[in-house]
Amino acid sequence: MAVISEALATGNVPENQKTFGKQAVLKRFGGIHAYLVLDRLVDGAANQLCNVVAKTGEAFEKVPGVTAISGVVQFFLRIALGHVDECALAYSFYRKDSGTFKSATNGIVLYFQNWKTLLKTAGALTFVCCGLYALLGFASIVIL
Repeated sequence: MAVISEALATGNVPENQKTFGKQAVLKRFGGIHAYLVLDRLVDGAANQLCNVVAKTGEAFEKVPGVTAISGVVQFFLRIALGHVDECALAYSFYRKDSGTFKSATNGIVLYFQNWKTLLKTAGALTFVCCGLYALLGFASIVIL
């Protein structure tokens, strides 16, 4: 993320990308603890949303198809929320002039300000993945 952010900010890719990335992480986060805390918080929030959907699906499990719909919605949420922490990390490397938590929270805000594109992309990926899953399931039945 540090190398990509540097390339975006300056237009140049660093020569030794591995060394540059390592130095950027150590310089920006010290012991990387701040990012790990942020990552756990974001993952916890996404898991809680998926748990709400799962519990709702369980409450209506007698209705045909609700379990499948619940699974698809959970898959959609995981796609939509799966890269929030990476966005926060990339923004904190991009905006070196502000503090770690300040730039990380601004990265999260920017991520969700693009909610229309985010939802469209997550929906398209969910549709494609579910289609591939169904196709592979059908192919395995035909082969067996």
